[in-house]
Amino acid sequence: MLVLITYGARASYWVGVSKVDITGAAVGSGMMCYADSSQISSGINDRQWARAFIVSQGEEGSRLAIVVIDAGAVFNSVYQAVLDRLETQFSSLYNRHNIILSATHTHSAAAGQSHHFLYNMPYGMFDDRAFEKGS
Repeated sequence: MLVLITYGARASYWVGVSKVDITGAAVGSGMMCYADSSQISSGINDRQWARAFIVSQGEEGSRLAIVVIDAGAVFNSVYQAVLDRLETQFSSLYNRHNIILSATHTHSAAAGQSHHFLYNMPYGMFDDRAFEKGS
């Protein structure tokens, strides 16, 4: 039996949410992890989104940002670009200790976001258009 007792404990949390369209190029992109390099996108069926949730203990308290992107994976290249851009805009408010980036793992997202050849191999190259949308 679990008993939870609180003695007048009051916590004040602030929560922020956002949803941003990160759909890549509609035509001419390789698709995430497609083994056949001739399978190139020819249009958009469903848009891809980034959903962000930020929880803070009051205005000046600790923060946690959770961002879920419609992508096959969150590559280190994307994670590092996000951290660099957050540091430029917010100084040390957000960093690797309070940011969680996660992917929905879809193969319908554009390929070419990684700096590792293996993940870009089916498409054949790094694709700056896909990278910019993912980061």
